[in-house]
Parts: sequence; structure tokens; C-alpha cells
Amino acid sequence: MAPPASEQGAALAVEDGVELARCLRDLPATEALNTFEALRRERVEAIVAQGRAGTSRAHQPELRKKFRDLRNRAGRLLDWQRRPPTGGGWAYDHHIDWGEKLSASR
Repeated sequence: MAPPASEQGAALAVEDGVELARCLRDLPATEALNTFEALRRERVEAIVAQGRAGTSRAHQPELRKKFRDLRNRAGRLLDWQRRPPTGGGWAYDHHIDWGEKLSASR
């Protein structure tokens, strides 16, 4: 389960639903769940690990938190025109191709 600090729980649930539907659409039921797990495991574990790392930062000493917050605010003021606020990268730019047919060998 993704920690709340990762802000990815709902997104993973939607992705799971789409991937499970693809598996059930393209494969016999006995193979669908094994294929679903193989498709999702690496991504979900990476998101959970990323969320745990973010959560552990919340338990820092007060002075360190104040410095971190000040640094983040200054960075946002300087960078707000150069980068989209959501960041991007592997966690946010994930795409599932609904039209791609699955095979049991995945």
C-alpha cells in the first residue's frame, strides 16, 4: 500500500483497474491474475519505496524542517516559471496502452 505522503494511492488503484481489465480481456482467468501481478509488481513496489522515503523526511528535527521549508519556498520562487508544478518523471508519466494485446508469456 502506498503511503499517503506519496500521493499515488488513487493513481495506482486506477492503473491497477485498467491493467486487470486488460488481463481479464486478453487472457484466461487462470493466467490473468499471475500476469497482472507480473505487470504491476515492479512499479507498485517502486512507488511504495518512494513514498516511504518521503514519509521518513517528515520525522526530522524542527530546525531541519524549518530550513528545508525555507529552502523549498525559495526554490519555488526562483523556479516557478521554468518547470511545471507537478514535476513529471517516471512516477507521473506512466502510460498504459489499452489497445496493446497481452499474452501469457509476459
